[in-house]
Amino acid sequence: MKILVDASIIIAALTRSAITREVLLYPYIDYYTPEFFMEELENHEADIRKKAGPAYLSAISLIARKVRIIPYHDYEPWLDRAETIIGKIDRDDIPYIAAALRISADGLWSYDEHFTKQAAVKIVSIKELVSLIRKGI
Repeated sequence: MKILVDASIIIAALTRSAITREVLLYPYIDYYTPEFFMEELENHEADIRKKAGPAYLSAISLIARKVRIIPYHDYEPWLDRAETIIGKIDRDDIPYIAAALRISADGLWSYDEHFTKQAAVKIVSIKELVSLIRKGI
């Protein structure tokens, strides 16, 4: 199963949510994020480090081994289509939709509600992922 994750998920896994971290580290789901995430991480790194505390480096290392970064050049051809899908809702989310389309993701996992205002990419919740994990996928 291929799930695209946005910054809200990775930041939550780094800073607070044990369940988010557990689901993100589940070995039988493949997680992806666009290269654009690195910009978002850099923009919010000071706040994330402060919230994560001394465990930041080990947490980021663990998550970096689990979440595959999709290079910009791989999802660039999908940016125009993604812009028509979510550009009027939130321009910062264009790379996430483009990357999800590129890899034919089974879903996009985010804590940002505005993703539900589009229908091109299936949105999955933590409840759905936990349910799948409990079923043993």
